[in-house]
Amino acid sequence: MTITHDFVLGLLDEEQRAAVLSKASQLLVVAGAGSGKTRVFVHRIAQRIADGADPSRILALSYTNAAADEVSERLREMGIVGVQAMTLHAWCHRQPLHHFAALIGKEGSSIMAAEGSEKVLAQDMGLGERGAKQAQQELTLAKNFVEELYADHAEVVTEYDRRLAEQGKLDFDDLQVGALKLLQEH
Repeated sequence: MTITHDFVLGLLDEEQRAAVLSKASQLLVVAGAGSGKTRVFVHRIAQRIADGADPSRILALSYTNAAADEVSERLREMGIVGVQAMTLHAWCHRQPLHHFAALIGKEGSSIMAAEGSEKVLAQDMGLGERGAKQAQQELTLAKNFVEELYADHAEVVTEYDRRLAEQGKLDFDDLQVGALKLLQEH
């Protein structure tokens, strides 16, 4: 099936059509449940393909497996194959770590389970069980670019990251940070 502009836009209301046709590189769609956000997302992808984009160069990220599966299914129903549709966490795990680890400075690393992260904080860094739980929450915020928190916890983040690096490990936050770095730089 050839994807045409008429096909892509035919099932959309005026607001959905405006979102699909937007030339913005980033688009925030705020709408209630059942209002067609997934339809807009899928049709925006189809619109790019109708404009000549290579489906294999399109990455469709969601937060849940169900949403990723829904996007994949709708694209298949439209005859579109080759788009990578997956959760943010799945992509962060698969792509940066396994394919681009050298680009993000993490070659040879593996993912540390949450229990391992707590052990590094509690035992290796001497924070104890309660301190480790609090530190883990703050590290997540600090590593995910909450700059005020990073500034307040830079010493702990640096020491924690050093200890993970000694073990050749990454935590789940490193996957997201690495994925963002990869997208920004490459």
